[in-house]
Order: sequence, then structure tokens, then C-alpha cells
Amino acid sequence: METVSIRKKANETIIIQNSKRVFKHLLTTIIGIYCLFNLLGISLIDITYKFFFNMTIIYFIEGR
Repeated sequence: METVSIRKKANETIIIQNSKRVFKHLLTTIIGIYCLFNLLGISLIDITYKFFFNMTIIYFIEGR
């Protein structure tokens, strides 16, 4: 990870490396992956719920 290095010369601050961009990119990536997994989890739950619900209805309809 990049670090922030600051040099002072004649009351001027020169920022050589800035870790804000790296941190922002890393944070955005983590949030994006979390949202993707969350969305996949919800859709998988919906799919399995619908599948088992439909199979239960078919079972009871065919059983009677």
C-alpha cells in the first residue's frame, strides 16, 4: 500500500505519494464485492424459496 510522505521546504508542503486514491479504490472494491455477494445471496434465497414452494405445491396437487 502506498504511504504518504510529506516534505517541508520553505513553508511549502509537497505531497509525494498519496494513499487516498488507493484507499478509495480499495474501499469501493470491498463495498462492490459485498453488494454483489449480498445480491447473489438474496437472489439465491429467492430462487430456492420459489423452487421449494413450487415443488411443494406440485407434490400436494399430484398427491391428491
